[in-house]
Amino acid sequence: MDNFFTNVQALNKLRNKYQLTVICTLRKDKQQIPTELCVRRPKKTSMFAFEATCTMVSYIPKTNRNVFLLSSMHFNDNIDAETGKPEISTDYNKTKGSVDTLDKIYFLFSMSC
Repeated sequence: MDNFFTNVQALNKLRNKYQLTVICTLRKDKQQIPTELCVRRPKKTSMFAFEATCTMVSYIPKTNRNVFLLSSMHFNDNIDAETGKPEISTDYNKTKGSVDTLDKIYFLFSMSC
């Protein structure tokens, strides 16, 4: 799911009402991101926050870059042994092509109107 639409309330609604699990990125300016996840850390490190219905992760892929992901599918702090990335991130990367395709279609459609 694209970060434009994501927040914890939307994620919970999709899970409770439609039984859909979601993995999505979050914009850095979301108020729902705990300040503890925003602290400077060395690259290739992860920090997790857990709620009953979802997991949030902050991953630092490189210096001065912080990627925030939210998942209603993952409830652990597993790190992919091969890449060193959080499992949430590797699962998101496996499926993000459909989000990118939808964004392109929407952009092309909006340009033609």
